[in-house]
Amino acid sequence: MLQRDTEQERAMVQVPATVCVDLDGTLIATDLLWESLIEALKRHPWRLLALPLWLARGKAYLKQKLAEAGPVDPRHLPYREEVLRLIEQLRKDGAVHVVLATASHERLAQPVAEHLGIFDEVLATTDGHNLKGLSKAVVLRQRYGDDILYIGDHVADLAVWAKCKAAVVVGSRRLAERAARVTQVREVIVTRRAKLKDYWKALRPHHWSKNVLLLLPLVLAHRWQAEAWVRTVAGMALFGLAASAIYVMNDLLDLPSDRKHPWKRQRPFAAGRLSIGAGVAMAPL
Repeated sequence: MLQRDTEQERAMVQVPATVCVDLDGTLIATDLLWESLIEALKRHPWRLLALPLWLARGKAYLKQKLAEAGPVDPRHLPYREEVLRLIEQLRKDGAVHVVLATASHERLAQPVAEHLGIFDEVLATTDGHNLKGLSKAVVLRQRYGDDILYIGDHVADLAVWAKCKAAVVVGSRRLAERAARVTQVREVIVTRRAKLKDYWKALRPHHWSKNVLLLLPLVLAHRWQAEAWVRTVAGMALFGLAASAIYVMNDLLDLPSDRKHPWKRQRPFAAGRLSIGAGVAMAPL
């Protein structure tokens, strides 16, 4: 659950006319690049072979091809409710222009903006131009000057905050301290970091109990030698790890359907408590 830092009152900083909101990790607790990658591979697994070729032509080209191959349904993404409420409050406080400014490709960002209906404009990565970090900072400065409140969550956003009037930091207090060195931090929304129990839950260890059946042949054959039992217990552990790898991959492939389910949407990957990147690394490990 998100927690709001109330050490500074919003009234201490006048709301700039333009509010720019990052998407990945800020507005949503996931990353649309990973989301589109999973969707693209689920539809056409052979595209895995094309990824190095797409990346060789630049990050913007990779995002373009993945957005084309793996469109993402915006209706059930894990939105950060507190960020949505903050945007609504900023409008009431005087913000007149709210922009979705994201490094995600415009093919993915535009449907999100249309679904939410709270943005006046969308600035996103286009074919050939990756809108991230300093590139995003330059574009925002050229369009809106420095009278900008930027809401972001990543160290790459420090370059943007340095050219803005004020910042809202979604993430850690350490990031907020770094942001405070380059601009005025209006508010900090501390997000919940992934915990060990989230990784443990994703492995579904309670299903490992099924592997006790591997001991049955030893018991029925009255084999009590230590070596046989050590080998069998090791086999149980390996079977459990193999099953966990499949559960993780299954959760990644089933993200859209899990998010529609009343309780499956609370699973670590569906809820955004664990990143898709973490899952992609966990399965082979």
